[in-house]
Amino acid sequence: MPTKGQYNAHNLTMLPIFQHAIESFNTHLTLAQSLAEPKKYYKSINSNIDLTLQHLMTQLNLDPELLQAKPYQLSGGQLQRFNILRTLMLQPEILICDEITSNLDVLLEQQMSNVLLN
Repeated sequence: MPTKGQYNAHNLTMLPIFQHAIESFNTHLTLAQSLAEPKKYYKSINSNIDLTLQHLMTQLNLDPELLQAKPYQLSGGQLQRFNILRTLMLQPEILICDEITSNLDVLLEQQMSNVLLN
């Protein structure tokens, strides 16, 4: 983990991961629709975003069928993983986290730590 250095602030993009995941998704959209929205606004994202999405879903133990669900149909832990996935799929250079695993059980919390470290 870096302890000092510099970063070009012109390349900095804010990608929040909210603590209350249910509030960060439009309840009228499926998860697939919600995850497609960032593609519209972040033109610099990797062209392999769909592969990245599939890879992250596997790493986060999320069933692809959940993409067709609305946010209120998921558990708090599933929704929090999608909340985190939405930011990670954009492959930010810097990620600052504060209690992003608060809705996850111990096993999923460890799994999330592994994803973030890789």
